[in-house]
Amino acid sequence: MPKKIRFSIIGTSEIAPKHIRGIQNNPKAQVVYIYSRDIKRSEEFARRYHLSPAKTYEEILSDRTIDAVDIVTEPARHTELALEAVKNKKHVLIEKPLDIDIESAKKLVTLASDCQTVISVISQK
Repeated sequence: MPKKIRFSIIGTSEIAPKHIRGIQNNPKAQVVYIYSRDIKRSEEFARRYHLSPAKTYEEILSDRTIDAVDIVTEPARHTELALEAVKNKKHVLIEKPLDIDIESAKKLVTLASDCQTVISVISQK
């Protein structure tokens, strides 16, 4: 049986539950961690969706069993979080928009190209 793609959800925004359920409904994928700067929100989501709450973003990035991060935070943080993920060889899914600053977005795309990681932007509509 092929290995499942192991995801971590970054952020507990209003759209996070749709991302979690979408990944959980894919037999080729699995959500492992949920992370929010507010640990209580991480724990609440973890209970509700049967995930592990990560205490830090670094905990996720250093976990070699995690293949990808799904970023559902406020748009101003998208590139910052994605850059760190790419540097740690994680693939990245980002809830629209990629970023609010075009130069930051270009920097991310260039780095991902150089690191051979996949970045994708999603709109659930």
